[in-house]
Amino acid sequence: MLATPAKVILLTPLSLTLVVVGILFSMTAGFDAQTVAPAIGLLGTIAGYLLGRKDDSTSQ
Repeated sequence: MLATPAKVILLTPLSLTLVVVGILFSMTAGFDAQTVAPAIGLLGTIAGYLLGRKDDSTSQ
């Protein structure tokens, strides 16, 4: 199932907001730095993927 541009436009800000909330929650939940670091790295990777993803149909 292919994502339509409307779905991508709606899903990207929602996903990035979820990533930011997840990072803020993990920082304020009282975990130590060694526990939080891998989770923040994973959430940062997801955010980078969402921001760097291009729609190939618009480049042609």
